[in-house]
Amino acid sequence: MRASIAVVGGGPAGSALARRLALLGYGDVVLVERRLPAQRGFAESLSPGVRVHLDTLGIDVPPGRVCTSKLIRWHADTERVAIDSYIVDRAAFDAHLLDAAVAAGVRVIRASVLLEQRDSLWRLHAGSTTIETPFLADCTGHAGLLRRPRRATAPRALALRARWDGIDAPPEMRVCTLAEGWMWGVAGPDGAYHVASFTDRSRPFLPQSDFFPFLDRPPDASHACDATPFVSCEPVTRDSILAGDAACAIDPLSSSGLQTALAGAIAASITINTILSTPANTEIAIAYYTDHVAHVSARHERWTRAYFANAPAESAPASPAGIVDAPVVIGDVITMRRVVRTPAGENVAFLGGIELVPLLERLQRGMSAEQVDPAVMRWLFENQVLV
Repeated sequence: MRASIAVVGGGPAGSALARRLALLGYGDVVLVERRLPAQRGFAESLSPGVRVHLDTLGIDVPPGRVCTSKLIRWHADTERVAIDSYIVDRAAFDAHLLDAAVAAGVRVIRASVLLEQRDSLWRLHAGSTTIETPFLADCTGHAGLLRRPRRATAPRALALRARWDGIDAPPEMRVCTLAEGWMWGVAGPDGAYHVASFTDRSRPFLPQSDFFPFLDRPPDASHACDATPFVSCEPVTRDSILAGDAACAIDPLSSSGLQTALAGAIAASITINTILSTPANTEIAIAYYTDHVAHVSARHERWTRAYFANAPAESAPASPAGIVDAPVVIGDVITMRRVVRTPAGENVAFLGGIELVPLLERLQRGMSAEQVDPAVMRWLFENQVLV
């Protein structure tokens, strides 16, 4: 069978990417999921940004449990903070997104995959089905189908997730440091207590901590996996793209893995659409997505390094503010545009629906500052675009 785009991997990034491509008008998107559906998974916390991305994708927030309090013991300090966290069963969350992809018209095939490239086409042997496609999206997480070069952004880490059914545990989320890492626990929407520990040990083990005194027996279920943060050195080419953890795996401490995966899937869908619908902009699209992945990885690397050190987060390397040419998303296509580059290295084309560079040109020609939205003027001064 032929497909305009084949997506391999049915996690959040793969499902979100496939759905978005289908909504953009690609009617023959195929998603190959190599895993069997899980009846029950482990708890995961959705950061507020996840809801924003789900709204962009037109997907309802799946059932879960609200958690409003977090008890933290980080090194010698213990504090309780108010939070707005939404806890979901990860297996149910993944199934919810995959169902949304199917509802948009994506064809899903559950099978292991053998991959080859021949005559400018990717050929995927998925069970008894052979798929030929000119464009391949690898959303297979840490495993990585395409095995592109990658750079570790932190020391090796091993994650162990565990679940206890029927124990009397407190309702708040708990986070604490360990001698060799850190540990997170929360009551899930299923009533069980879920823990994730992240260590630098070469073999999985269940840490002991007096911060979790109610975990006084072996877990009812557990699962270990690699959690080493990394960034791909080549996340996109003319005929393939990496999305989600296949492109950029951030440190779990950020609690933003799902948010990053969904944001990356949306950026990947725009990149693919540009390459396929506007071939003249292919190099621009490649530059845009490569920069997006590198920027996300660098930002989270700074945040987590500071948190582990119990110090303020480092600022991005400063660069002179000014007007430059850079890739910009206009609608669902990436094009080159004159933008404002801030000292933090952010490229901003629009602010509050106003295109910034033409506005600056009008100010230079004598336009009164009183004619400009005060919020826009404040942003220009705060970011040293106007001094």
